[in-house]
Amino acid sequence: EAECTKTVSQLLALCFPPVADSTRYHCSGRIVSVDSSMQWYYLGCALCSKAAIDYDGVDKWCDDHRRLVPQQTQNFYKLRVTVDDNTGSAAFVLLGRAADLLVG
Repeated sequence: EAECTKTVSQLLALCFPPVADSTRYHCSGRIVSVDSSMQWYYLGCALCSKAAIDYDGVDKWCDDHRRLVPQQTQNFYKLRVTVDDNTGSAAFVLLGRAADLLVG
């Protein structure tokens, strides 16, 4: 898995969704706003923080673990933010632990 640093304008110029690409992009900027109109949390697997999907109205399923995780779920932050650098601005979604760092 490759890592690559890009500016906001370079990220906006990329073709999305990427085709079979596992590159992780790093972008440094300033958060200028948080969209409070969106749902601010999601139910996730407490082991990996990925979304836990409703299985039967009671139990939850984790695709990452490929099993039911009924007692191992918790709410995680999901924040839509606008990030600005000196090249432009764009919306990003911060999930799980990345959003926890912002909220504290």
